[in-house]
Amino acid sequence: RFCNMARPVATGAAGWVTHLAFSLIFASSLAKEVTLTVYYETSCPFSRQYITGPIAALWADQEMREHLALHWVPFGFGSIMEDGSILCQHGADECIGNRVQICAEGRFGHGADETTDFVLCMERGLAEGRSAADAASYADCASPSMVRELQQCASDPESLAEAKARGRETAEAHVMQVPWVVLPEAPGYNLAGSDLKASICAELRSRGAALPSSCPAVPADFWRRLSEDAAPVAVLM
Repeated sequence: RFCNMARPVATGAAGWVTHLAFSLIFASSLAKEVTLTVYYETSCPFSRQYITGPIAALWADQEMREHLALHWVPFGFGSIMEDGSILCQHGADECIGNRVQICAEGRFGHGADETTDFVLCMERGLAEGRSAADAASYADCASPSMVRELQQCASDPESLAEAKARGRETAEAHVMQVPWVVLPEAPGYNLAGSDLKASICAELRSRGAALPSSCPAVPADFWRRLSEDAAPVAVLM
């Protein structure tokens, strides 16, 4: 169900990166009641299954997406090497895929609907066996000019620096496995191990927001029951 840590992630001393990232998320998601942060790897099969499964199903609900923003952090258990390069857990093509999606978030916006649309679309393309290095894997996900721009961006030093920033953000979040899907208020609780829609509906209810019609009946003590019924982190080694 999860891709797990195969080697340590270099952290560095850059706490300001995480602060800046969350500031950008907050600024771009003010109109949405709930922001999910998704830590993942573009070539991790479990990340891909979760993105194209539960997250895609949630995102297909038009009422739900009016309340929901997603921040995408593709890095997982990659390593920042001494020479400044990045070694990705599933190989070089994953590094390219990570950087394409980082570039997409940079172009479309942190927490923007267009970013999530792109990530979901590209992950479906990769699930069909395409290579992230081949722009055909995301050719249907953006305009031709944007596809060319993202392809160029993925090989530029700018996206390498941004990928390193995502690595530091991942390390500072103490991610134990990917996918790792969290709310800002509970960064140590991986929602990928629970009912995602029910969790979001419970969060909306706790904020006094109008619930989408697709929300199941959510008990007022949902979060207490969840914490009692399951361990917050299920680490698979």
